[in-house]
Amino acid sequence: MKTRRVAGVTAAVAIVTVGAVTAAAMPNLFQSVSSSQQAEDKTVTERATIPAKNKVAEAKADDASRDEMAGKLYAAIQQTTRRALEIEANAQQANEDARVAAEAVAQARTTAESARDHATAASESAASADEAAGNTAADMYRNGGATVTDVMFGDEDTLSRAATADQIANTQAQTAEDTARQAAEAEALAAEAERAEAAEAEAARIEAERQAELRRQAEAAEQARLEAEADRAQLVGLYAELHDISDAEAEERVSAIEASDLEQALQAAIADSDARAAEEAVSPSPSSTEAAEAQEPTPTPTQTPTPSETPSATASETATASPSSSASPSASASASASASPSASATPSATATPTPSASASASPSATRTATPTPTRTATPTPTRTATPTPTRTATPTPTPTKTQQVQTASNSGWAGTAINWAVNKANQPGTYYTWGGNGPSGYDCSGFTLGAFQAAGKSLPRTSTTQFQAAKQYVPLSQLQPGDLVFWSSNGGSSMYHVALYIGNGQIAHARNPQMGVSVTALNYGGMVNVHPYAGRY
Repeated sequence: MKTRRVAGVTAAVAIVTVGAVTAAAMPNLFQSVSSSQQAEDKTVTERATIPAKNKVAEAKADDASRDEMAGKLYAAIQQTTRRALEIEANAQQANEDARVAAEAVAQARTTAESARDHATAASESAASADEAAGNTAADMYRNGGATVTDVMFGDEDTLSRAATADQIANTQAQTAEDTARQAAEAEALAAEAERAEAAEAEAARIEAERQAELRRQAEAAEQARLEAEADRAQLVGLYAELHDISDAEAEERVSAIEASDLEQALQAAIADSDARAAEEAVSPSPSSTEAAEAQEPTPTPTQTPTPSETPSATASETATASPSSSASPSASASASASASPSASATPSATATPTPSASASASPSATRTATPTPTRTATPTPTRTATPTPTRTATPTPTPTKTQQVQTASNSGWAGTAINWAVNKANQPGTYYTWGGNGPSGYDCSGFTLGAFQAAGKSLPRTSTTQFQAAKQYVPLSQLQPGDLVFWSSNGGSSMYHVALYIGNGQIAHARNPQMGVSVTALNYGGMVNVHPYAGRY
């Protein structure tokens, strides 16, 4: 009997230990939620003021006034586009926050269910022990301190020893101690289950708040998009009137400026990424040979791809060559804003560093110093001449489902993931939905997760955790097909958007309900908030 009681106590202790470990992990559950929920709405660029028609007519009096008004009109177009991009980023961040909260709820629910099961088992075990203790005490009193088994099989000496008052007292004390211990353990597990249930309720409350915020930001993004389209059309019309040209010709001129801005933004972002890599000596090696084996070298493209989206205003875009890796940035990665896709450059490099440290899970982590990779110089892109001044913004494009995609030749898992992504983007019925996991509706991280799963690769669910899961971080000039590109509005503390790089300067991604799931140029948004390091897996 004593042996059985001790085993029962040991099992109960094991249950307590499991419950305690589970509960100890719960603060981390909310840490990830609260950290990404802290950010308040960022200041959004004000809506542009559109000049009155009579002011535009007056500006036609002389060339100086005309040029000045042309600059004002284009500056207003820039401001309109930037505002739409900023509000879209807020909506994407809200989607990321809601997804993180949903993951936390699922984890909290699992924890609470486990705690409840442990508490129930411990309570039943304590009740059984209490009943057994009562039965044992009754048997011993009836038999003079001996158990029923002792009476049936014991000898006279055993019966005599069992009859002593000391043995009765000791046995009762031990039984009472064991029973009390199990009862205390059951009570502790019950309290643990209550805390887990409270944590589950708190996680659900946070998720409800995040979902409400997501709906608010999504509505704001849609409103901003409609405003941007209307304002841009009006501004282009005034530009046409200013120069006495048709609206179509005005749109072509403005789009040419925007295409140049997109290329400048790409080059600035690549230069900034390389400068950071040189300064921080960041290019950690994969934690296993899988990353090195999985990636195929990116061939330098012989032809620039056709943009896969049709912008709301038809853009006249120019093909560009592979970007050069300049020593220092002429602007930060988020220096300019645009939203029209262009047939842009393919970041490429001929050498990949061989560092000695594994990639850190956090973008801000200090990494082991490594030699800066030497890259082959590439020609400076030739651009179509565009009017001055230099601009930094373009309109939000509207995609079509028919996409002509030219990707670099790939094999291995990266090729499988890319084929899946491109096919999904071209598949009728594929659409963007906030928090979507497929098989038809996706959000950005759900889409990249689906591509990786199709290739047999594991990946976490949210943009931030996908960045943290990278085995290697590379500057934008070293992008290879299969890498993931990220967007962050807080310097890399968290990510709000992710896309799959498919080669030749193109990405496949789920952007928003209006853009849907599509293939675009890497610099479709003017590189606004693009993180300087991509993830390699």
